Amino acid sequence: MLDQLLLDIKAVAVLSQNNSEYSQRALGRISGAKDLDVQEFLSLLSRRFRKSSLWSFIIAVGEIAMAGILLFLSLGLIVPSFFAYDNPQAFLNYFTERVTLLHPGLFITSLLALLLFSLGATLIIGAFAILKVAANTLEDSGLTS
Repeated sequence: MLDQLLLDIKAVAVLSQNNSEYSQRALGRISGAKDLDVQEFLSLLSRRFRKSSLWSFIIAVGEIAMAGILLFLSLGLIVPSFFAYDNPQAFLNYFTERVTLLHPGLFITSLLALLLFSLGATLIIGAFAILKVAANTLEDSGLTS
């Protein structure tokens, strides 16, 4: 059975080299198969050809560091405006003065607080998304199960 599979793979490879339309159709049909056995076989092949564990580890550490930076920045934006830590009015006045120099007629303090809170929340969501990518990178490299 394995010999027949190898012959079929060779046949598909030869046909794919000569015909790009066939190559795209074959790749789409194999990777888009809904059959669980085919998906398991593709998963088995992908585990064999994983990236270097060292490079994946370095990439994952970089992703974790980036997530930490985003969390730090987001807490710096959310904590003063949300928990009233360290005189948020002085923090908001700094930004209000900068914005009102550009647009002097606007009442911006409430809008600025909402904008900073929204930016902080978005940064936190981004940090968690990056942590998920880092976990997938570690899993793909075989460092975690």
